[in-house]
Amino acid sequence: MPVPDIEIFRNLNKSQKDKYREEVLVECATGLKDERELLESIKSRGYLSDWSENQVVIDVKVDRRKEDTKIWDLDQIMLRCGGPLSIFEGLLPITHFPHLTLLAKVYLNDIDNTFRSSTKKASEMTQNFNHLMRFLSWMFQKKGVYRVSSLTRSDFDDFLTDFENFKGWTGLFDIEPELRVVIKSLDRGDINIKDVCSSWEESGNKYVKIRDKFFEETLGIPLNRNQAPEWFCAELLRFHGSEFSNNHRQSDGKAKDSLSYMEAYSVIKALNRLYKLPSEIDQAVVKPFPNAHKLAKKVAGNTVDSGRTLNLTLDDAIKLFKESLAWIYDYWPGVQAILQAYRQRLEELTCELEECSDKWLREKLSNDLTLKERVSELCLQYGLPFKGVVLDRRSQAYNEKDTPCVDELIRHTMTACFIMIATNHGRRLNEVIGQGTLPYGFYFGCIKNDEENPELRLCDIYVEKTVKDWCIFYINNLVKDSVCVMEELSQIFRPLYANKKTYESDIKTARKDKLFVFRVLTPASFTKDPVSYSYNANSEGFLRRAGVKDLRFDHRSHPFRRFFALLYFYRYDNPKLLALQHQLRQFDPGMTVVYVTDPVLREDADKIEKIYRSRMEEHTINEMEELEDVRGEAFLENVLQILKGERLGGHWPRIVLRLYRVLSQKVNFNEKDLTELAEIVGDSLLRRGYQRTAYEHGGCNNGDNDRTRRMSKCYREEDGFRHTEDASPSQCQSCIHHDSGETNICLLKEQVEELREQIEDYGTPLVVRHAAKAELQLLERVIEAEKKLADQNREFLRLLASNFAQLASALDKE
Repeated sequence: MPVPDIEIFRNLNKSQKDKYREEVLVECATGLKDERELLESIKSRGYLSDWSENQVVIDVKVDRRKEDTKIWDLDQIMLRCGGPLSIFEGLLPITHFPHLTLLAKVYLNDIDNTFRSSTKKASEMTQNFNHLMRFLSWMFQKKGVYRVSSLTRSDFDDFLTDFENFKGWTGLFDIEPELRVVIKSLDRGDINIKDVCSSWEESGNKYVKIRDKFFEETLGIPLNRNQAPEWFCAELLRFHGSEFSNNHRQSDGKAKDSLSYMEAYSVIKALNRLYKLPSEIDQAVVKPFPNAHKLAKKVAGNTVDSGRTLNLTLDDAIKLFKESLAWIYDYWPGVQAILQAYRQRLEELTCELEECSDKWLREKLSNDLTLKERVSELCLQYGLPFKGVVLDRRSQAYNEKDTPCVDELIRHTMTACFIMIATNHGRRLNEVIGQGTLPYGFYFGCIKNDEENPELRLCDIYVEKTVKDWCIFYINNLVKDSVCVMEELSQIFRPLYANKKTYESDIKTARKDKLFVFRVLTPASFTKDPVSYSYNANSEGFLRRAGVKDLRFDHRSHPFRRFFALLYFYRYDNPKLLALQHQLRQFDPGMTVVYVTDPVLREDADKIEKIYRSRMEEHTINEMEELEDVRGEAFLENVLQILKGERLGGHWPRIVLRLYRVLSQKVNFNEKDLTELAEIVGDSLLRRGYQRTAYEHGGCNNGDNDRTRRMSKCYREEDGFRHTEDASPSQCQSCIHHDSGETNICLLKEQVEELREQIEDYGTPLVVRHAAKAELQLLERVIEAEKKLADQNREFLRLLASNFAQLASALDKE
């Protein structure tokens, strides 16, 4: 379809313009085929509406046991149609354009199919669809084009240039004049402030929450409320006075210096989906953005945030860990005493002065000299890092460092407990603190005793994204103590005059009593439900106290889960990916690998190797030297076992024996005993970088050696690394660095017997028994191959022994 001539259009009168627009709409629909049969054939399971309906209902549930749908009412979704090159004006519903209405429906159907298994299905669909709506508005305004199929590669390139230059969607559309009109309308009283936003107060600070649909309805652009300009939020606060509600923090809305990689990549991917749509509807006839990763990186200024969680630096981890330990073990007794003093005084005041207003009671509590003196004494008595505490930030005595407010003590304590739990157990944010009104998160009484091992503790935790159910986990003392602090804090938030809480016997009821909720110890806070703790909103002060200034961290909680995974996986010589997978309760090892590897595009300075290894060597050089000594002794012992003929399975013994033969030509072996010979051979191998890591099925002896690294079965040419996480009997058996002994063969035989029992258990599903049979056959082949190699190596050892009395003596003893 040719692009309408805007110059001709401008010279028409009103009736002619209306007719011209009608002709354009007819032409836009021309050429589209009868799609009814096609639509039924591609309809996804989650698309619940009929194709003729403009109210599109999508099933977005992630928990099969609960219904959850999301509605896109196309009659109410506006496009920003006016612009210097557009023949249309103002805001028009997308249903004004039948071909784009069909496009929107098929696009929703496509992304429903794409994200059908995703736990973030609702948010992913919303993000992709909003990108499409914004792009269509840009197409109208900046190109004067009304069909996606009319766009050329050059048009898409122009869009990406605009998107980059204006730093995203907010700058791409000139919305300031219209927002200024909104402010003037509020000043005149033409608009009710509640139709624009709500507001609330938090520790003396005011915030606004812009209504979800405000930008879409007013500007025709589905912008996120956090993208609102800072000046606009500041102006809105003028209209609220003392009326506050809601508890969602508004971002500062400051202009960004650059786009992130993921901001660019998500838009590029959303628009590339237009190329995959059926040709029978309006679709992109060229792929908008080939090489999506490369383009996204360019738009982001060649700085890549792949969307994967950043690695928490050791310096930041140590600072946060120290600060958390201080609040849980050093400060908590004093903080608890202060909070109890405030609660006790509040109970006394509300009992004595029942008819007084909340504001009067609050002022009375704030100005209570006896309470202030008592709190100062407690600060001194418990050695707290501040001189006193005030009720809120509006007090003249308030100082974040020396005289914090009561709710800061609460938030810092909760943040410390959350960080300690997340870094020591690897739980997701919502698994710890819960999510809104959903009945999960750590609760009062979630710790249980292990009846078989009384010294151990168990915790009842809801796993959010995979299992979607409650699971029992073992916890260490740091997690246990953090939960205990939270339970003591929960006692302070119980209703005034109420007896202390006791553990609820009914598990369903108990799970509703969440720990990560709080009151700010004001009279009004006890007249309504506690407020949910938000890590993003409530951690800022704690991070400042800890001295964490890394902007990449940005109050995100997921780095703690990744940090736990990295510690869990890399702290041992023999990392177990499956063990970490079980702890994180993930269904597929591939999901777990993401936590212990870096994306290909991550900058070298931010990679695991750079952040952790260099700092580890700096901080723990003595410990590492001691560890290397122990590993060296174990390596020499293994060489001795090979020379004695006790460990001859695998290909590695042949390398050891050949080196023995080479060294024997340089050193008089006949004058040394077998232990000394093992040390000579072993030291030579250690100097070459070989080192041993033990597995159940044998040992890997490659270490840091580069000479034979590429010969390892786990080496991958694409990244130049050995992937020891892939270690398995079948993978390692034919590797030149592998060794095994009788103990390893016995363990493999035990696995064979377990598999045989599984095969013969007809109560086990057939598919599982077939998989067990295949695994059994593989292990049997491995065992036979190991025995054959051991026999060959033993024969080679006997040939050497004919020239060396020490070896012959060892073999005779065997």
